[in-house]
Amino acid sequence: MKILTLVESLGLGGTERVAQNFSIGYQNLGCDVKALTINGLGERTTYLNAHNIEVFDGKKDLTASIKSIIKWNPDIIHIHRPGYHNEMNELLALIKSDHTKVIETNIFARPDYSNTSHLVDVHFLLSNWCLWKWQQWTRGLNQIGAIIPNLLD
Repeated sequence: MKILTLVESLGLGGTERVAQNFSIGYQNLGCDVKALTINGLGERTTYLNAHNIEVFDGKKDLTASIKSIIKWNPDIIHIHRPGYHNEMNELLALIKSDHTKVIETNIFARPDYSNTSHLVDVHFLLSNWCLWKWQQWTRGLNQIGAIIPNLLD
């Protein structure tokens, strides 16, 4: 299974750490994993490279990164974002194929009301409270949510 991790950057923040840990965990389960950053690399790139996980720097060359990812054709795209519409929506529209499923770690339980929100198949929320809050905001939108706590090492 091919899994692409999509994250703002691979700096030292908590979201970045969780993206790193999911990527390494997926690889440990036998998946072919790659990562795409939007706003540059960061310190955590070293950890992914040490596990032979290729990291695309979207800030350096987004067009070349997208072409490589489309050719690779991931089965799953796992995005890490605050939940609401941002530049990841446009990237999903470019990268997602007919067979690709998109999962989101929604770090702030914010809803995405944009016209590209349908691109996300499953939303992971960090706690019961976050799931409840997100469900109140997305009532009637037929979106799927589940609780997946952050993976910390």
